[in-house]
Amino acid sequence: MKMRQRFWTAMIVVGLAMFMVPWQARAATSAAPSLSDDGWELLELPGTEPTDFQLSADGSIKILSNNSAAFLYREAEKGFSSLAWQWRVDDAGPPSDLMEKGADDRPLAVHLWFPEDPNNRSLSKALAGLFGIPVFGHVITYVWGPAEGKGKQFENPYLDEGEGVIIVLRDNSDGVGTWRSETIDFKTDFEKHFGRAAPYPRFVAVSADSDDLGGQSHGEIADITFLSPEDTAAQ
Repeated sequence: MKMRQRFWTAMIVVGLAMFMVPWQARAATSAAPSLSDDGWELLELPGTEPTDFQLSADGSIKILSNNSAAFLYREAEKGFSSLAWQWRVDDAGPPSDLMEKGADDRPLAVHLWFPEDPNNRSLSKALAGLFGIPVFGHVITYVWGPAEGKGKQFENPYLDEGEGVIIVLRDNSDGVGTWRSETIDFKTDFEKHFGRAAPYPRFVAVSADSDDLGGQSHGEIADITFLSPEDTAAQ
């Protein structure tokens, strides 16, 4: 997937353009009013058709990617160590390889964007923060993958070494059209993969992309909820 590589490169261009055409500087635009009411924002990628996010009557978020890519994000709740949600894939799209750049489309993903190290901030990230674009350091991406591979964990190939990890929770073996429930301990995942105590995430995001291989994917995500250890034990 080309999403993150293009994103941070584009931030430099966006920042420079700010001095010439101010109204072009926003890469994060408001989502549909019903989603905005819940604090969601749509982060589009320059030069890429955005994935379509729609709020259903039952509160779930329908996600349709048609040769497109985008993130829907909101601020994370503080004071929690786990995250729970339900998701369903109705169309997984063409087979892809999550470890291969340019061929790693996926039907659904949930991301946790953790704060960056203020002592190790790149120019592109500094510009992004200056212009109101969400900035993150470490990233954990939980994926419903389109191919076999459930249980795999590997570095995000588009981030610097040690900055991001991809964890495949589901794949084609889980079938289509069936809701699946997840509860993940992101604090433990963070400490395992990044080797230090976990800060609270700054943002939670959902995405789907089909911009590498084309075609389309379709799924839904519902009940995204932050949990305390006591909440998790009570489940």
